[in-house]
Amino acid sequence: MKKYFLALSLLLFVFALPAPSQAASLANRLSGRILLQVQAHGEAWYVNPLNLQRYFMGRPADAFNLMRSFGLGISNRDFNSFKGVAPRRLSGRILLKVEDLGKAYYVNPVDLRMHYLGRPDDAFRIMRSLGLGITTSDISQIPISGASVIPPGDVMNIIVTSPTQGQNVGLPLIVQGRARVFENTVNMRIKDANGRILIEDVATADSPDIGQYGQFEKALYFSAPSINRGTLEVYTISARDGSEIEKVIISINFITVDAITVKAFFSNNQKDPQSLSCGTTYSVNRRVPRTAATGQAALEQLLAGTTVTEQRQGFFTNINSGTTLRSLTIVDGVARADFNEMLGFQVGGSCRVAAIRSQIESTLKQFSTVQSVVISINGQSSEILQP
Repeated sequence: MKKYFLALSLLLFVFALPAPSQAASLANRLSGRILLQVQAHGEAWYVNPLNLQRYFMGRPADAFNLMRSFGLGISNRDFNSFKGVAPRRLSGRILLKVEDLGKAYYVNPVDLRMHYLGRPDDAFRIMRSLGLGITTSDISQIPISGASVIPPGDVMNIIVTSPTQGQNVGLPLIVQGRARVFENTVNMRIKDANGRILIEDVATADSPDIGQYGQFEKALYFSAPSINRGTLEVYTISARDGSEIEKVIISINFITVDAITVKAFFSNNQKDPQSLSCGTTYSVNRRVPRTAATGQAALEQLLAGTTVTEQRQGFFTNINSGTTLRSLTIVDGVARADFNEMLGFQVGGSCRVAAIRSQIESTLKQFSTVQSVVISINGQSSEILQP
């Protein structure tokens, strides 16, 4: 009977949640709450009021340690002045009585009453009893902290294995993980602590079938940060409404990198909306680690294609995905660039051929040591890239 009433209560809580359009942010509305994922296995999550990110509560000992790690020290005098009901500014916080053996109290956002957490098992039971049932669809809108314990089983749809929370990162930042998301598309964004977006890009998970996890990996060559702290956001786009869901946010530290800027050249449908100048391409700047092989670095950036940020600005590539550089030599002003067979795979039409040649030649001719370019595929330079 108790299980029946608990299930009924959770369902009532779920149906009582306002629609996303009725408020600016679900995370803001549920700040400080303990959420129970009722459509999975009742996993418990805590929404930290300080960053509006959720943390998996795991086992009783894990939940107890998690809650205490977010604790705010308070004196006996201030605690007693609340008379059992905390001020609104402490909603959802964990209070630690620093003058009384560090006893922990959870401030329930619903009524601001303070609940003593006691031992791990007691604390876990209290926190779950105050939990709010939430659907999988709704909870997917609340970002997961990179500091969170990863739930067992298949609760999370995006799991980032690298970098880890608080990791020092250089250039490029290699992002790795596994995901089961719509169209296998995993979105990524790096921001510095001042909120400046350094790069937005996508990776593809190699999921064998719908609903199955696939591995993903992406090298992110991001712009120079304005401060040495930042975040990596990994998420997917909702097929229903285009919102960012299943987001994982990882705090990172930028180390000093000896970097240079190279240019890669692409077509642009905003600068040339009617494609009247097939052989005209436009440059984007890419920040890469300093190297003597600048030509190779520039071509590798070209073959990596356009980032999401660049695509929004109208840039696109005519070069096939999977094209790789086999070799590059520069002698007496002549650059000889040899590519694999993907460069010429199903390439037809004079406009596209002109654009491909322009992308490669312009990318190499940015360097004063290059006056002309010879393009080859698997060592063959004649009869390639024909209209």
